[in-house]
Amino acid sequence: MSNQHQISPSRLSIELICAGLLVLLAVAGLLVVRAGRTGVSDETMKNVARLARPASTCGPIYDRRGVPLVWPEEKPKRRGFAPEIGNTGTLVGADVVVGGLIYQQRTCDVVEGGRWDRFLGDPIWSAGPAPAVRATVDLELCQSLGQILEGTGMPGCIIVVDQHGDVRGYVQEPSLRLASGEGDRGDPQVHGTASQPVGPAYPAWQWEIPPGSSLKPFIAGVALEEGVSLPSAVCTGVVHRWGRPLRDWGCHGQVGLDRALALSCDTYFYLSSADARLTGKALATYADLCGLSQPTMRYIRPARSDLAALTSAPADTERRALAFIGQSITCSPFALLSAYAALLWDRVPTWRFIDRIGKADLPPELRKSPFTEPVRNAVRGALNGAVRYGTARPLRSVRVPVAAKTGTAETGGNRRISWCVAEFGESPEHRYLVVTVLFAGERRRPSAVQVAPAAVAAVLREERTSRG
Repeated sequence: MSNQHQISPSRLSIELICAGLLVLLAVAGLLVVRAGRTGVSDETMKNVARLARPASTCGPIYDRRGVPLVWPEEKPKRRGFAPEIGNTGTLVGADVVVGGLIYQQRTCDVVEGGRWDRFLGDPIWSAGPAPAVRATVDLELCQSLGQILEGTGMPGCIIVVDQHGDVRGYVQEPSLRLASGEGDRGDPQVHGTASQPVGPAYPAWQWEIPPGSSLKPFIAGVALEEGVSLPSAVCTGVVHRWGRPLRDWGCHGQVGLDRALALSCDTYFYLSSADARLTGKALATYADLCGLSQPTMRYIRPARSDLAALTSAPADTERRALAFIGQSITCSPFALLSAYAALLWDRVPTWRFIDRIGKADLPPELRKSPFTEPVRNAVRGALNGAVRYGTARPLRSVRVPVAAKTGTAETGGNRRISWCVAEFGESPEHRYLVVTVLFAGERRRPSAVQVAPAAVAAVLREERTSRG
C-alpha cells in the first residue's frame, strides 16, 4: 500500500519546478501591469516590489564626479532606508544622498509624503537589482560648505543649485542621520509651535519659516509685471499706520523701487502693501507659476508655503503690510529658490538630487518663467545694487558679478532667521543660486550675508576644477 502512494524523486522535482514557474509567471504578470495598476492592490504591488528589490540590497550611489557615496554591499539598518556612510562631515555623503535620494533609491517601503511605489513605476528602473545612481551633488563642495556652516556655530543650511535644477551642494546643521532617524535633532521650535516643528532637524524642503526681506524681489517683480507703478516714499524709520507704529531697520530717506530693494527698506513695502492695484489674486497667481507656493522637486513632495497673509489679506491692513516684508508668511528655502530662478532666469527648474539611473540620463525639467525679460533685468539691476551699495555689500569681495538679496525674519523671543540669496556665474551657460539660512539665537552672531561670500567662492572653485 505504501508503495502506491510513494512519490518518486523525479516527479517531485517536476512538481516543484512547475510550481516555481507558476510563481514566476504570477510575479511577471504583476510587474507587466504595474504601470496601469488596474486591478492590482497596493499591498500586492508592495510585495512584488519587495521581491524585486529586497531590503538587504542597495545599488551604489555616486556623486557627480563619480565619487562613491553609498556602497552596494552595505546593508541598511532598517527596512526601506538606504545605508549610512560615516566621517563625511555635515550632511554630506550618505546624509545628503539619503535626505534627497531615499525617495528614489529605497521607495519599496517608505516614501514620505507620497506613494510608496512612485519610483518603481518609473520605466527607467525595471524590476531587478537596484541600479547605480548618480547624484547631482559634489562631495568636495559639500565638504567645503559643511566647514563654512560649522564655522558659524549656528544651525541652518547652505544650498547650491544650478539653472538645470541640479542640487550641486546641500549642507545642514545640526546634521540629522536621516538614514537611521538618529542624530542631533536640534531645536524643533526655531519658529512655530510644538504642533508644527520646523527647525533644522528636518530636511530643508520641509521647513516652513518666514523669508523676511528676501521676499521683496518677488513683490517687486509682480508689481512690474502687472504694470503697477509703486510710488517712491520717504523713509523716516517708522510708519504710523494701522493703529501702531511699524518700525524700519534704518532711516533711508527718499527711496524708489531700486533703492528700496538694494537697501531693503521696510517702509517702502509697508506703504506699497496699501496699493489695491497689486491684488492678492495676482500675487497668488505668480506664486503658483514660479513655485513660491510649492516648488517642484523630482520624487519629493516639499512643504507647501503659507502665503495666506500675502494673497488673501485685504489691502491697507497690518497683516498684509507684514506679509510684504516676509514676516507673516512661511516658505521653504527651495520655494524661495524657485521664486528667484523665475525672477533672474528665463526658466524655472524642477529641483533634483539625481541625474542618472543606471545607464539612463534624466533630462532636466524646465518650465518658462512667468516674468518677462524686461522685468527680470530690472530685478537683477536692483539686486546688483544691493551688492554695490546695499545690504549685500559683503559679496563685493566675489570676483564675478553677483545679484543678491538679504532678509531677516523675527520669530519672537529675541530669535531671528537670517537669509541671503545670491545669483552668480562666470558665463551665461553656468549660473548658480546659493541660499544661506542661519537660525540666530539671542547673542549677536554672523548673518547669512557674511557667510555667503565663502559659499560663493567654494562654488566657483568647484566649477573651475570640474572644467579644468
